[in-house]
Amino acid sequence: MSPFGFILTFFGVILIFGAIFYTQKKISLFFRFCIFFTGVSLILFTAFPSILRKLGLLFGLERGADLLVYASVAILLYSVVFLLQKNVILSTKITRVIRTMTLQSVADFPIISTKTALVMACYNEESVIADTIEKIFSFDKNLAIVVIDDGSQDNSLVILQKLSAKFSNLRILYHSQNLGQWAALETGFEYIRQGNIESEYIVTFDADGQMDIEDLPKMLEIFKKNPEISVVLGSRFLEQKSYNMPFFRKILLKTGIIFTNLVSGIHLTDTHNGYRVFRKNILPKIRISLDGMSHASEILDIIAREKIPFRECGVKILYSDYSLHKGQKSSNSVKIAFNIIFKKFF
Repeated sequence: MSPFGFILTFFGVILIFGAIFYTQKKISLFFRFCIFFTGVSLILFTAFPSILRKLGLLFGLERGADLLVYASVAILLYSVVFLLQKNVILSTKITRVIRTMTLQSVADFPIISTKTALVMACYNEESVIADTIEKIFSFDKNLAIVVIDDGSQDNSLVILQKLSAKFSNLRILYHSQNLGQWAALETGFEYIRQGNIESEYIVTFDADGQMDIEDLPKMLEIFKKNPEISVVLGSRFLEQKSYNMPFFRKILLKTGIIFTNLVSGIHLTDTHNGYRVFRKNILPKIRISLDGMSHASEILDIIAREKIPFRECGVKILYSDYSLHKGQKSSNSVKIAFNIIFKKFF
């Protein structure tokens, strides 16, 4: 054996012993396996090449070194998946901590009693949020609004705090970090589940001014006429009342409708409309976890899985240059599809 081969073999032995006996720091089982595999590979490659060649022949490989290459690639791929999983777990823990701190910070706010409460996620909406809130309370001052500022980097939070001094039925919750619309809505839902808002209906409403609060009464009317209904879902296509919708956006939405209907098993004319009304008593079943607009499909999946009675209602959506710029990018549709499939089948 050459001096270089001896050094590699010695180093391989150290790695094997280290993987087995090193206990001063907590090392994951997977990381120990990687160290152990590296040590064994060095020894086989330098000290016992004939054994390595025989192992390779068992797998149909003429060269034993090829076996190490394929095994290394497999471990590398698994490592990527392992690290991604760790990242998801860490991200989930951070999200949980931030949301818990947010809810604790508003635990002493007075309880609001009203028939209908709106939940609104807000991120960097300083140019429109005041107008959106003002319009809602001008339409019905008895409504309650829970706004979750999702770590805005502009003056949205300052504006919301000023509005909360003006409107007693407005509650402002704040995420110290941008967690995504799903997390903001889930924080608002949990705030209501904890009994801070006593209401019969819960509405999800966008902060960017696209939705029309005047559509709310006819959505609530569906509950009165159909006591068995627990959810009313807004639809841009039921009455064709969406204004200035770009043609490509319409095609993309129609494609998404077909895909979501196939995956969720329920049939709707609009599957990614954020205008929804829930009876409060079903809110414990509506727990969302998917990022981006994937949570819209997740809600539909929950409705289908739990067999929650629902009805669609035509609503108006106004597409402005601002809302189109702030809205979901077309490229996100691939991510949404992946998230839905992974959540449902894995």
